[in-house]
Amino acid sequence: MTRTKNEIMLDIWDVYCQLSGESLSCDGELSLSAINKKRKPLEARLTKLQKELNKDVSECDAYYWWVDVNTLTPEQCFSLLEKRNQ
Repeated sequence: MTRTKNEIMLDIWDVYCQLSGESLSCDGELSLSAINKKRKPLEARLTKLQKELNKDVSECDAYYWWVDVNTLTPEQCFSLLEKRNQ
């Protein structure tokens, strides 16, 4: 089954979100060895997804794809993130 670019990009964005410092460390609760165990399969998944897309996708590229798909401007996204983090 062939997946669309958007389906693959959504998975790539999800992996990058899981690789964020807070998510990866469970808000600082995990040890360094536990973080590394959690990181390795995510990085492997990211590599596999990029191969499926036949393109290297940076975290920034994935973010702007997500913004574009959701028709929000970067300013709107940053504003939402700021509100969420307050």
